Amino acid sequence: MSNKIYVFGIGGTGSRVLKALTLLLASGVRCPYTVVPIVVDPDESNADVTRTVETIRKYEAIRSKLTWATTSRNSFFGTEISGINESHRLALEGTKDKKFGEYIELGSMDESNRAMMQMLFSENNLEADMAAGFKGNPNIGSVVLNQFAFSADFQNFANGFQQGDKVFIVNSIFGGPADTLFCSRRSAATTACLTTR
Repeated sequence: MSNKIYVFGIGGTGSRVLKALTLLLASGVRCPYTVVPIVVDPDESNADVTRTVETIRKYEAIRSKLTWATTSRNSFFGTEISGINESHRLALEGTKDKKFGEYIELGSMDESNRAMMQMLFSENNLEADMAAGFKGNPNIGSVVLNQFAFSADFQNFANGFQQGDKVFIVNSIFGGPADTLFCSRRSAATTACLTTR
């Protein structure tokens, strides 16, 4: 069993790079690791994400039909791609059909906490529909994406990480998801997970 390289594609840029990587692997570019692509994008309607996931699934389907005899080794689709789940995405919980203010349960906060949230987040932030991602609002994204460290998919990644495995992160620093993950403070659980492995 080969070691794995977990490739996190964050946002639209990360998704496009994961798609390009998949096409390179299909053309015969070799990677000594099993590639585990992980898409991180809260925008479920992002066409880049959809195309990337479809490309990865087609790669897996084609590769599963090939034989790997040592005498006539096919150079196409030579690298195994594996997923942390069927969708190759880290899923967000509790964001569908919600505004950010509903997500943080602004209405149920006491007066002082509500005032604090209204100081930290503009009215536009609190009314932002999260179905389309964070659209360049890392202050919103850092709150929502903090849940990744506690998700089942992230725990599967953390528990499956072995000696010799690698992590590679692809993102733009100008979009919502990417600057959120890199500008926000890492949670203690994420830090502990990645430093103890």
